[in-house]
Amino acid sequence: MTKICAMCKKPLKENNVRLNKEKCVFSKSEVMFYGHILSANGIKADPKKIDAIKNAPPPQNISEVKSLLGVAQYVFRFIPGFQPHSILVITHQIK
Repeated sequence: MTKICAMCKKPLKENNVRLNKEKCVFSKSEVMFYGHILSANGIKADPKKIDAIKNAPPPQNISEVKSLLGVAQYVFRFIPGFQPHSILVITHQIK
C-alpha cells in the first residue's frame, strides 16, 4: 500500500480503522462515493445517474411514476431552489 502520512495513520489506528488497499485511492482531485462525486469544490451528482434519469422512458402508470420520483430524489439536492416537500405533494396527488 502507498505510504500513508503519519498525520493520517495515527487517527486511523486510534479509531481502529482498517484500510483495504484494493479500495484505497490517494492523491485524487475527486472521488466517487455512493453515486456522488466528492472534490475540493464540493459534492455533485454523478453525470451517469443524471443521464439515466433523463433517458428513462416516460412512466406508464402510478407505480412507475413513484419509482421515477424515488430515483429522481437523488438529484433533487443539487437543484437550486427545489423544495423537498414537492415530492410528497406529487406522490399524494397520484395515489
